[in-house]
Amino acid sequence: MAKIPLSEKLDEPNVSAVPVTTGVPKYDESALIGASARAEAHNTKALTNLGNSIEDFGLAIQKRQDTEDEYEMEKRFVDFDVQQEKRLIDMQNNPGKDAKGFTSGFVGAYNADGKEFFKGVPPRLKAKYDEALVRRRGGYESRAYRFEVSERDRQHREDLDSKLIDLRNITAVSPDSYRENVARGVSIIGASHLPPADKDKAMKAFAQGV
Repeated sequence: MAKIPLSEKLDEPNVSAVPVTTGVPKYDESALIGASARAEAHNTKALTNLGNSIEDFGLAIQKRQDTEDEYEMEKRFVDFDVQQEKRLIDMQNNPGKDAKGFTSGFVGAYNADGKEFFKGVPPRLKAKYDEALVRRRGGYESRAYRFEVSERDRQHREDLDSKLIDLRNITAVSPDSYRENVARGVSIIGASHLPPADKDKAMKAFAQGV
């Protein structure tokens, strides 16, 4: 009987015949849990990035809309100003007797237009245009008042001059009434709304010109 070589003993396994497994064995549950957690974290990060991208896109859309709103409101406010300027000029061309109620009439119309304008202002711009409307009203009111005062004075002087001319004409055809008419002229000037200094000048001028 032949002898079995020592290098081929049956009770020693052939190491070269056993497959070598590299990495983490698939039956290692802790490794599987770790891999799952990493995958979940990756997915969460991806979702977060997607959410941020969507949010950034939404903010960009909102910013563009806000810019368009501001542009449209600025255009509307220019139109509003044009409307008020036209009204002021139209009223100045027809101020009425002594321009009575000129300022209050203009401001009342401005307020009505301002309330209508304000209805179309986006919520985030309301504070801005509320302040702008009030500021613009102050400017228009000041201009309207200055016109009312100057127009009232102009009409008053025009009316006074007309009466003084009448007295001069009466005196020209009736010289005997000279003293009486001078007194009447001085009395009318004294009762007028002219400033005191202007009254003195007007009295002297009338007395010398009659």
